[in-house]
Amino acid sequence: MKRFYPHCYWSLTKSLDTHHIGRGRGSIPEVLQSMKMKATIIAIDSDRLIPVAEQELLAKYLPNVELHILHSMYGHDGFLMETEKINDIFQAAFVGVFSNNK
Repeated sequence: MKRFYPHCYWSLTKSLDTHHIGRGRGSIPEVLQSMKMKATIIAIDSDRLIPVAEQELLAKYLPNVELHILHSMYGHDGFLMETEKINDIFQAAFVGVFSNNK
């Protein structure tokens, strides 16, 4: 109980499971295709909470996206453990964003 409060975990997973980007705006593909920003998606191949297939769906419909699938033995915690790999991806993405704004 010292690490985290169970109700917070339940609330977070409920939010993840019930969020629907198209709710009140159209289908998921329509909403994603309407987004104009650049996006970088990072998926962890062993993540069972947010599986790669969900990230691939986003990448399929977002018009300006880079999808990176990282191999990790840490499952969902790969986002906490694979900091060097994730840092490299974000640094490359930010360099591209800021160099295009000159």
